[in-house]
Amino acid sequence: MGHPADDLRSGVLGEGAATFGDFESYTVAGGNAELARALAGELGGRIHLSSPVRRLQWDEDGVNVWTDEGEIAARAAVMAIPTAPLGDIEFEPALRGPTAEALDSVRYGQNAKLFIRLRAPSPPSAIMSVRRRFWTYTQLDPGGDPAPFVTAYAGTADAVRELADPEKLVSWIEEVASLRPDLELDPEVSLLSTWHDDPWVRGSYSA
Repeated sequence: MGHPADDLRSGVLGEGAATFGDFESYTVAGGNAELARALAGELGGRIHLSSPVRRLQWDEDGVNVWTDEGEIAARAAVMAIPTAPLGDIEFEPALRGPTAEALDSVRYGQNAKLFIRLRAPSPPSAIMSVRRRFWTYTQLDPGGDPAPFVTAYAGTADAVRELADPEKLVSWIEEVASLRPDLELDPEVSLLSTWHDDPWVRGSYSA
């Protein structure tokens, strides 16, 4: 996502088939963060959520990790973070070889989602604005009922730049209203979510 079509491998078309055809598509109820919360609930203090790693020292005997909460010593550690902020972490010894090469090869794009409340929930649907390069879709909530909002999604750098500027938010809401006259929007209640300006993410994984 966030790259020109001719910059992507052909397999991406198969991976995204659910977007364009009548295929089943699943999401995690409550968002992907629920996976981490569920693991933390099972493993207790062995998982540290929302603990930015500042330094990591490792050898064959174990690992020491420094976070904002202090130092953690263990036989092994797993860090679950996006690759973009990795450069801010001090590794001793530094990451080299295939590991460093693999991390350097991860490419990032830009994504933005605009959530707008609906006065009346609508069944699942998806319509794309070809001119402005963004999707709109409605979906079911975890209980199987229509969710009370519509999502507008932009996944290219140009679209994000044109639509996801907070100062242009009213314009994007108006674009959604024009594209989706079938929905009863409540334009006074909306939420913009972006990836590229989040210091702990700095982009979205590219296909």
